[in-house]
Amino acid sequence: MIRRRGWLIAFNFLLLLMAADAGGGVTREGAASLSMRLRAVNPAAADTFALALEVAERNEARAVPLFESVTRLAPGFGPGWRELGKCLLETGRREPGLSALRRAVEYEKSPENYTALVLGLANPTGSTMPTESEVNQAASLCRLTLEQAPDDVELLTAACALAGKTDDFEWLEESVDRLRKEAPDEPLGFYYQGILYLTQNDKEAALAVAERGHQLGMSGEMYRALKSAATHRTPMEQGAHLTQIVGLTWVATLALLFLLGSLLSAAALRAARRVPRETGGRARGLDLALRQLYRGVIGTCCLYYYVSQPLLILLVLALTAGLVYLMFMARHLPIKLILILLGGAAVTVYSILRSLFVRGRAGDPGVKVPADGEPRLRAVLDEVAGRVGTRTVTNVYLTPGTEIAVMERGGAWTRMGRGSERCLILGIGALDGLRLRPLKAILAHEYGHFSNRDTAGGGMALAVRRSLMTSAYGLANGGASNWFNPAWIFLNLFNAVFLRVSQGASRLQEVLADRWAASCYGAPAFRQGLSHVIDRSIRFGAHTNSVLSEVIERKSALGNLYTYQPASGLNEAEVQTAVEAAMTREPSPYDSHPRPVDRFAWVEALEVTDEPPTAQDDMPAWGLFDDREAVERFFTDLVRKNIYRQHHVDIPAEAAT
Repeated sequence: MIRRRGWLIAFNFLLLLMAADAGGGVTREGAASLSMRLRAVNPAAADTFALALEVAERNEARAVPLFESVTRLAPGFGPGWRELGKCLLETGRREPGLSALRRAVEYEKSPENYTALVLGLANPTGSTMPTESEVNQAASLCRLTLEQAPDDVELLTAACALAGKTDDFEWLEESVDRLRKEAPDEPLGFYYQGILYLTQNDKEAALAVAERGHQLGMSGEMYRALKSAATHRTPMEQGAHLTQIVGLTWVATLALLFLLGSLLSAAALRAARRVPRETGGRARGLDLALRQLYRGVIGTCCLYYYVSQPLLILLVLALTAGLVYLMFMARHLPIKLILILLGGAAVTVYSILRSLFVRGRAGDPGVKVPADGEPRLRAVLDEVAGRVGTRTVTNVYLTPGTEIAVMERGGAWTRMGRGSERCLILGIGALDGLRLRPLKAILAHEYGHFSNRDTAGGGMALAVRRSLMTSAYGLANGGASNWFNPAWIFLNLFNAVFLRVSQGASRLQEVLADRWAASCYGAPAFRQGLSHVIDRSIRFGAHTNSVLSEVIERKSALGNLYTYQPASGLNEAEVQTAVEAAMTREPSPYDSHPRPVDRFAWVEALEVTDEPPTAQDDMPAWGLFDDREAVERFFTDLVRKNIYRQHHVDIPAEAAT
């Protein structure tokens, strides 16, 4: 309703001008008929009336005294008063003109006199606009007159103008239909039809009738007004159009990134199956092209994420404001619901803004091994680095678990040079039963990430992940993680796309790092090392749960988590089943590593010639440490402290004496 009324307001002045143009003068046939009628009453008045009509066609001001003479000679002759009133209005004398038209209606209640009064009341006189009371009076008279002359084209034209002026949409539609029916080729009918289409927001139809009306003789002013309105966008329409373009581009870009991630993932899988011509894990040819494509797509994802944040904020605020506005328009104000909407919007905006400024923690990833500690371990690390052909790790960080990984710390400029800190994260839980050659193969795999510069970039990707998780946590913690919250929807969709792309890149990196391990120490050593780490991660997890449950339940001491034998023991069948599942489970598109059995097959297809075994190869990995017992007790003590800090359960180190 507001939009339709806006169009009528824009056209109201022109509507009345067109209606004024529709009020033509007396035709020759009409003038002859009126003169004959008047001659029967007063022959002198008839001659004066005929002369006045001729003068009025050239100059209305000079015709006024003549029509005044007619009204004096024949005061009851309605057409004389009507023509006098029209001339007075044309010369800018509104009050005398309306008075003369009213006298015409008093003497003769004909459709012609009523029509003249209707147009006189509704149309402006010079710079004087009709009052609201005059327009309403004209509308009432127009309705009454149409009952007497329903097919009067001039009156129907006035009805269209008055319907628009009074915002009477039903009357406007009815009048336009009747006008088009009575005068199918009347240009004004096309003009008012175009206005009606505009009030219905059908701009294409309005433009079509404007073109047709122009062909049939519609004035240039009317044609230009309709065409401009049909082709011009209001600021609101321009904003809606821009919003539509941005929204479609936003959604299409997300879909495109998802498609690219899927295609790259499939291409990476094919590249992994392909046997390279050269040994080593350095990216070449198709592998190098895929890595560069992945880097570009991940960079685009990161840029897309940050560009989306202000759009999300605007979308949330606009939706909230729109819903509240609709409640006001409906005159139903559920205060509780409004407060919930405002609170949800505030939580969403705060969570988004907060996530943009979150920073990663700079703490150590484990317990740092002193520079002069464990020289045998340092020698092995230097040897593996030499075999791969890359710089050795700067520091080793031990953890109580079974993870083995590398990372690089330092700013972007530092990482581009040689001043970054290369870190090896070594979980001591993985060392039990591990031999030295398989360990070297695992280390060669990790050094392969350094050689391929997998750890040198990715700072923006990590920042996006931190921001994504921080924002999701803020929404969930604030009660705004609803299915109808656009920010929550976006986070879930983008997370799926970003994981698919970034994890696909990670799988390609793992395949190339596997080739380094096999090239340096043989496929069997890599298979033994990776199989051992997978087995130990499952076995150590089950062992830890069993030990901690037992010592907490019995309130017994725990001096060494790694050598403690629980009374219940491990369910070997369950452990083997879990290990087998980890080896053969079909990976999802969101896994960061290919499944182990595929990795074994791909490195064995390299057909790398194994070096003869040495006496050192079968040495236990724990032999690289001077005091295994001390290391295990140190981390057992760390586990006890963590349990107390998180659960307030005190596990003694030694049994009470």
